[in-house]
Amino acid sequence: MKEFKLNIFISLLFLLLIWPNITDAATPVLFFSDLESGPKTGWEGSSTKGAAVTIWGENLGTGPRADSYVTVNGAIITEYAEWGENLGPARNLDRITFWLNSNCRDGAGTITVTVNGVTSNSLPFTIAPAKIYFISVTDGNNSYNGLYSTYQGGNNGPFRDIKMFNPGLNPSRDTEAYICYVRGGTYTTLDVDSTFVALRGPYGAENRRKALVAYPGEKPILNASAASRGVIWNAKYSPYGRNSYFTYSKLTVVGGSNAGTYAIGFWGDYNRAIGNHFKDLLAEAWSGVVMVDNSQYSRIYGNYFEHCGYDSYKHNIYIKTHKDYISGDKGAEYTYVGWNEFSNAYARDTHGGVIFYFKKPAMLLQNIQGIFIFIIIIFTMEIWNLFILAIILTSVISIYTTISFTVAVISAVMAFFLPGTLGVFIYTIMYFIKSVAGITQWLG
Repeated sequence: MKEFKLNIFISLLFLLLIWPNITDAATPVLFFSDLESGPKTGWEGSSTKGAAVTIWGENLGTGPRADSYVTVNGAIITEYAEWGENLGPARNLDRITFWLNSNCRDGAGTITVTVNGVTSNSLPFTIAPAKIYFISVTDGNNSYNGLYSTYQGGNNGPFRDIKMFNPGLNPSRDTEAYICYVRGGTYTTLDVDSTFVALRGPYGAENRRKALVAYPGEKPILNASAASRGVIWNAKYSPYGRNSYFTYSKLTVVGGSNAGTYAIGFWGDYNRAIGNHFKDLLAEAWSGVVMVDNSQYSRIYGNYFEHCGYDSYKHNIYIKTHKDYISGDKGAEYTYVGWNEFSNAYARDTHGGVIFYFKKPAMLLQNIQGIFIFIIIIFTMEIWNLFILAIILTSVISIYTTISFTVAVISAVMAFFLPGTLGVFIYTIMYFIKSVAGITQWLG
């Protein structure tokens, strides 16, 4: 059996080493966007300027210019907040942020970027109504209407606190889609329940999407040192329900040993954590910095996890596949993770991990849908170990780019394969490992 597993591992390792990297050529490649839907008007009341959208990829150049531009739903974009290489925050990905305009065609369509006359692959995007709000810690007030990015007099100005994103407090409630753009500065004021946003749902639907996004070109910092329940917390008990179609993007969350159970919690479907930077989130908890629980069709793309974790129970990304012990209605299925970067991950014991996929023993032979290649770092104070758990057998395997490692010494790697998996999604994950004494084997 061990010989069989070793042969499988050798084949997998060979595949990873030789798989062509689709970004090697000069052709621009798009990986993901923060928003998948947004309005083409409404930015500070404008009839021609809409939501700001960010896309990530490679070979995007340093436009815009005559032969380099973004196209959304048939319209060429003319206003950009940023367009640059290695803007990340993870993996030095290229990034473009732009504003939708009134020429974009309504309904479902696509985003493409053309660089030096060469057009990229497309990402799906839908032009749909949504209210646009702003939050500013410098000149905001929660009594303002939130419709302007700076104070304009009267009650015309931005909100002040992150909690105004909460449908329970936001003027739109849960009656429509809306986006809150967070301006630069450091935010500390909490909602109830010792968190920045306390979601007592159910909230959200496909036509009532919610997004909390950094203002274009600025860096909001959420200091979670006093947020014992983290940044986004879901009430997982009766009479409250699940929260779906929420997006959190380009936020910087910092903390320490008291910085919450998790930074972002998913408790619903079609939720997204995109392009965030999580730093020094070291609170003890049986959880993850990003926690996927009782959720389906989650997306965790392009995030930078810097010095996060605690022990074998606290991870950077935690995916719990079994039905929740509280509501018991759903497990975590179709979880997509990719293009994230993990640096200086922390664990005080010998088997903390950056990504943890949890299942009950009884589920060993039960179908687990939509899991991806699983890579985890294990280490003590001086010894860093690494193993790969690839949930690969049966059905679809999608590989988007090669997997990169920066390690000092590699002695052994072993892959364990779980039968009955219906979908495998492999994207790019990068690790920086400063000191490696060995890479150990874990066999199931």
